Amino acid sequence: MLVSNINACIRYGKLDALEYVLERSFGQPKQTIEGTIENQVVKAPTDLSMLSTEELLQYNQLLEKIEKGKGG
Repeated sequence: MLVSNINACIRYGKLDALEYVLERSFGQPKQTIEGTIENQVVKAPTDLSMLSTEELLQYNQLLEKIEKGKGG
């Protein structure tokens, strides 16, 4: 039945019908979608009020080390 429908579509030049029959039989062709996703990281404010002076100094040293590691 499928082959006779395809032959009839070809014989009468009904390309829309042929496309419909093929899609119903084998499914629609897969499409590749390309795109770019951009994101931004928003740094949340950090509450440092609970840290001691010593801890704040250590925190500052760590931040400086991180910045140097980034090339900054």
